[in-house]
Amino acid sequence: MPLEKNIRMKDVALAAGCSTMTVSLALRDSHEVSEEKRKQIQKLAEKMGYRPNPLVSSLISYRRRPNRNDTNVVAIITKFGPPARQSPLFDEFYINLWEGIETRAQELGFRLEEFPVLGKPTLSAQALTRVLFTRGIRAVLLFPGGDLPLGYPHLDWTHFCAVACAFHDPGLGVHRVASDHAQAMAIALENIQKLGYSRPGLAMTTQLDPALRYAISGRFLSWQQGESATSRVPLINDANLPLKHSVFMQWYSENQPDIVLGLDPRVGAWIDEINRRHSSSVGFVHLSKKKNEPYAGVNLHTFDVGQASIDALARELYLNRYGLPPMPETILIAGTWEDGLSAPSR
Repeated sequence: MPLEKNIRMKDVALAAGCSTMTVSLALRDSHEVSEEKRKQIQKLAEKMGYRPNPLVSSLISYRRRPNRNDTNVVAIITKFGPPARQSPLFDEFYINLWEGIETRAQELGFRLEEFPVLGKPTLSAQALTRVLFTRGIRAVLLFPGGDLPLGYPHLDWTHFCAVACAFHDPGLGVHRVASDHAQAMAIALENIQKLGYSRPGLAMTTQLDPALRYAISGRFLSWQQGESATSRVPLINDANLPLKHSVFMQWYSENQPDIVLGLDPRVGAWIDEINRRHSSSVGFVHLSKKKNEPYAGVNLHTFDVGQASIDALARELYLNRYGLPPMPETILIAGTWEDGLSAPSR
């Protein structure tokens, strides 16, 4: 017997054609929503079989207690320099991640506040600890991107619940939520083989590799061990980030892969350049495929990564678990393969 689908507030909002915040207010009979709209949403929620999650309801109730200072604030620590959304590095990957965080935070009654830790003026770790603690902020979300080698400020973690998106600052022992890059590589390899490709190459620098805990290169190299020697294309031996055009072109010329996998969409344009110049048909797989992108690749569902990050943080707050955990957990969100023009069947 199939299990019944767990109807979420987001599902009710989609059916009602409104935001999750409007649904949340309507289900609480808030006068911020018109009576007609409240009754419409309440009736729809009942028809769809929506049931509030008792843990979430309890958490929201806690956040709304009077005299709690800024306990409803989630501090997002970023490393872009300027505020994240003003950075040229804040691309669609980070936009989707941020929107997932923001959407889920609103559903749970949280408010986001960004604390950039690069640029001027900026706060020392001690000063930032004092500011957050004085304001009653106990939830800290560590946002990826920006300066990769730079770690996050060493706050006095005993005062905070903290969760990191992705694997930046790997030495920091916090709970993490991230894309499952190893699984993404596995399904990419599986699908390009079905399409008839036999000599894939991985376009990624040695600097980015450890920031992803070698999940991509590790899975790729493991796959290569089961293939013939003629199918094994060596990795790019260069630490520069981002990958340089000249480095990529030299690597391609020396190894001649029939398809290239990578996280950098510029590689797709370079492959197009190679195909035009040599009338070849080298394929490209984007391992972080964006919406409406023509490339074949893996959708990492970063919106869902953002939502899961807030869920993990809410759990820690609800259970009053402050400080660095004795056994940090990592939650991985699986990607899905999407066909595209850059990897036609052979």
